Amino acid sequence: MSDTTSTYQINEIFYRPINRKIDRVVKVDNDDPSVVKKELEEYILTPQLERHFSDALEAVIDTEHAQTEDVGMWVSGFFGSGKSHFMKILGHVLENREFGDTYAAEMFRDRIEGNEMLDGAVSSVTNKFDSEVLMFQIGAKADASGSESITEIIHREFNTSRGYASMPWVAQMEQELESRGVYDDFVATIESNTGKDWTEARKDAMFVRSDMETALVESTDEFDDEDDAARAIDDVQDNVLINASTLAEDIVEYVEQQERETGNNSRYFVFIDEISQFIGDDGQLLLELQSIVEEFGQKGKGKVYLGVTSQEQLQQLIPGVLEKEAEESKVIDRFPHRFDLTSENLDKVVRDRVLSKKGDAREAIGSLYDQHEGILSARYKLDSGQSLKPITRENFIDCYPFLPYQLDILPEMFKALGKGSDDQLAGSERTLIDVTQSVLKDDTHLYDDELGALVTLDMIFDEISNDIPSNDVKSIREATPKKRRSRNRQPRSQVTLSTPTTPLDPEHRRQYCNLTPDGARPHEAVRKRRTRHA
Repeated sequence: MSDTTSTYQINEIFYRPINRKIDRVVKVDNDDPSVVKKELEEYILTPQLERHFSDALEAVIDTEHAQTEDVGMWVSGFFGSGKSHFMKILGHVLENREFGDTYAAEMFRDRIEGNEMLDGAVSSVTNKFDSEVLMFQIGAKADASGSESITEIIHREFNTSRGYASMPWVAQMEQELESRGVYDDFVATIESNTGKDWTEARKDAMFVRSDMETALVESTDEFDDEDDAARAIDDVQDNVLINASTLAEDIVEYVEQQERETGNNSRYFVFIDEISQFIGDDGQLLLELQSIVEEFGQKGKGKVYLGVTSQEQLQQLIPGVLEKEAEESKVIDRFPHRFDLTSENLDKVVRDRVLSKKGDAREAIGSLYDQHEGILSARYKLDSGQSLKPITRENFIDCYPFLPYQLDILPEMFKALGKGSDDQLAGSERTLIDVTQSVLKDDTHLYDDELGALVTLDMIFDEISNDIPSNDVKSIREATPKKRRSRNRQPRSQVTLSTPTTPLDPEHRRQYCNLTPDGARPHEAVRKRRTRHA
């Protein structure tokens, strides 16, 4: 091999350090400024994503002059497709928080390349509206008993986002006291009497009521004694009503209050991550979700939106949950803004975030391709009904040390291996970004290898085997090729990849592939490496 290619190790060819920390899961409710800023700065916009962002923003912009009940957004995509990331970025663009000397929308606009329509939509939506976004992963917010409804969870998160208590009746009392102008005195009295910060004291369901009765008498002129205060608290507790209608009324009232105070048009967005996992096969929960978005539309008229993410497209989820055709149609109609994220999105994201190369390294990899173009074109083909990218010079450089077809088929492999396993491959959210980076930063694979080594599918299997159901792992490890070569036979002198049918049991060493100036030969199988098995 020429000096151009032999001077590089795999870990030296990437634009960003391959072993840097990349969060494997985007948490929509993690609003740490440093985390959000990094997510905005590194967000990769594909043509597909640009269309989705444009459609979502234009839907909001249209409400400036026209009322609408079409306020449901459904974001779908298999695990690792970036649906949570999409929703989080959309939320921050809408809310447009300040980050040091810049704003979220400006950082997002810096990621736009030549799409004037999207750039204009971002500028327009941030100039026309003061938006507030409530984002959370519903499974993480539900109580341990699993008895809470979607409405109750949204109501609690809405209250806590505004600084009120998580217990509905306590939050109602706080709002009543605030409206009468005595809330600050009430809090000061509670803290003086208990020696506790009110935000902590109000979490204690056992003692908070007694403390509140005393404080109400001491801090206001409305109660003669604690019995009088107790009756007032009873009245609040007995009359707290939480349903889709009251939830919508509370949020719409809040939005309109903001508009009165600021004089600006206000919008409120409730974004719920992983709704399909929470709903499961419970048809009543899906119908409840329908009721919520209906009430948001009818009462808010475009001022309040409900967005959700799901592993399934809406039309795929419904038949397994609802039986009546009329109900199916009604749910679909309530979420007219549907955004399905596919592997088209993932390919570019992986290339840009993980596999992006230094300029001089791109030249060296291009030279490598030129030396072996014939072999690569002839040997690296799959018999597949799926449309796979051909190996061109540009594709090879972008994907190296992966091959283009690997990035095409891996999402489907992950999806198939994760089926029926809520707490393994799909549940642990092993994304394509996470797995590709893991393969490359693992020094038992290619990290220290010289330029020319290629990723093989058994390396990828190593990285995900702990997240696959044990029965599937066993089947894969025991798989036997139709024609097994003798161990004493020398490997063929051509580039080959380990395929899913390559034996992966401990009795067979994997063959690492390497492109060389003499053609191609398996990477030193006898080199002393640590072989990992699940």
